[in-house]
Amino acid sequence: LKDDLQAELAQIATQGTRMHFIFADTDPGLAMLREQGGGTVGRLERTGRLQISVIKGADHIFTPRASQERLLSSVIEFLSMVEAPVHSAHGSPV
Repeated sequence: LKDDLQAELAQIATQGTRMHFIFADTDPGLAMLREQGGGTVGRLERTGRLQISVIKGADHIFTPRASQERLLSSVIEFLSMVEAPVHSAHGSPV
């Protein structure tokens, strides 16, 4: 199906790509991701292929300086984890 977020997320994960979504706490995007991504979002979170961060006190474009600093820290933390491969329950990289 066109615009099938669950299938698109699963396809990205199958290619070995880790995903990190970062939202402001007031951004409706998180609810949209969870609704449209369905059970795939939770499954990918449990396997470490998808991470979601929520930054309190931020607006949609992270205008406040403090929220920009938390955004940057979140991105740096995620990128430092990307170097290590995600392993399946069987020990093989996924």
